[in-house]
Amino acid sequence: MRTRDLLSRLELGDLYESQLLTKEETGFEVDILTTLMTEFGGVSNIGQGEYYFYGDEEPEGFACRITVAAEVLPENVAPMCTELAVTNAELPMGCFAYDPELNTVVYILQTPLAEGLSDEDIISEANTCIRLALRLSEGYAAQYAYYAGRREL
Repeated sequence: MRTRDLLSRLELGDLYESQLLTKEETGFEVDILTTLMTEFGGVSNIGQGEYYFYGDEEPEGFACRITVAAEVLPENVAPMCTELAVTNAELPMGCFAYDPELNTVVYILQTPLAEGLSDEDIISEANTCIRLALRLSEGYAAQYAYYAGRREL
């Protein structure tokens, strides 16, 4: 499958532990490349990246979903959502969101892919998206991990 091959060729760096999850294994609609990032934004924070192509026949877009903070205390959900909205208003691309199913704060960046791109061009676009998503989300990770677990906001 083409997207599976494209995912295996992405540049994630040597610092991250990665694993390819196929749609047959997960039951999802797409194959997903996951990464585990220790010391993400701070010594005690662990981030998780999920990267995937979407589209029916050919890759039509690429998405990065990065978990920047896990386990938001119930009393911190509303203030965290307010903080995320304020941050999102100033971001040039992508957005932070609260995922109620997983009780996490995530950063999502998606980019459309033009028709007729070569595999090398698709890989280049995806790698650029990954670098941008990691750089931007890591800058907020420590702050959001702190807010997520703080007892008195």
